[in-house]
Amino acid sequence: MDGPVTALGSSRTRAPRPGRRSPLRALREAAAPRQRGTVGLLVLPAVVFLLVFYAFPLVRLLLVSVEAPRWSLTHYADFFTEPAYLRILTRTFRVSLTVMLCCLVLGYPTAYVLSRVSGRLRRFLLLLVIVPYLTSFLVRTYAWMVLLGPKGVINSLLLKAGLIGAPVKLLYSAVGVHVGRPRRWAQVHCGRSFACSSR
Repeated sequence: MDGPVTALGSSRTRAPRPGRRSPLRALREAAAPRQRGTVGLLVLPAVVFLLVFYAFPLVRLLLVSVEAPRWSLTHYADFFTEPAYLRILTRTFRVSLTVMLCCLVLGYPTAYVLSRVSGRLRRFLLLLVIVPYLTSFLVRTYAWMVLLGPKGVINSLLLKAGLIGAPVKLLYSAVGVHVGRPRRWAQVHCGRSFACSSR
């Protein structure tokens, strides 16, 4: 007997009617607004905290700076015409730029290596990046004092090598800032770059 052969079970399967929704999909759509409302309630304490302790003080400071409700720009004029303020502002931007470049140079290659390796090596390298955050801030500060102090490790090594005749001031200086700040923020940059590159 020639001709196309029809499967026996094909007559039993029915295609879903257009416009007809399954009960499971209807339940999901009905629960979606409730889930969004629950997420909003979970975020509400954080939003209130930021509004009270962050946004309100900033707005209050801005109003005080313009002498509301008299609305004067005298404080801003004094700031941008005072040489000492301008020198501090220039130094702040210069340090911010150099620290940002140091974080980029240190953090991005580390994140790239983390995204290329896998397994135990990746976990080990991630542990090395995270470990400094597990130590106390007081311990980290004291460690920098031991390294960069006048009788610290770095000055002792330089004196023994004969490269310097007297201890170099590394603490409380631009050198200390450019060493300590990148060490702090390069880890944050590395973590964010690694999270973006591993998606």
